[in-house]
Amino acid sequence: MIEDLEERGLLDNVLVILMSEFGRTPNVNSRIGRDHWPDCWSLAMAGCGIKQGAVVGKTSGDGAWVDGTGYDIGDLFHTIFSVLGIDSRRERYLYKGQKLAIAHDDCKPIQEVMS
Repeated sequence: MIEDLEERGLLDNVLVILMSEFGRTPNVNSRIGRDHWPDCWSLAMAGCGIKQGAVVGKTSGDGAWVDGTGYDIGDLFHTIFSVLGIDSRRERYLYKGQKLAIAHDDCKPIQEVMS
């Protein structure tokens, strides 16, 4: 899909995100499965100003913990909005009459993945 978007000249205008809601524990549980693990997970992004081939962050040897600088989901949202040209510091949404931020105020875009 990404190659097709690039061949058609659309990749600069489309943001592709591959992610899940959780990572998985590095160990198999008693039911021969792996439980949700919110402390460490991966995703891939392409297009729309995302730096090609950038790898940001790393995990511990067993994949259980972030090793070094970690990022919050709010950092991801600020990054997404930034590459889409949306000012995530100014934009708000209305919920039951209350204006709320579209991304956590204490987070910021992840510069290492942006071209």
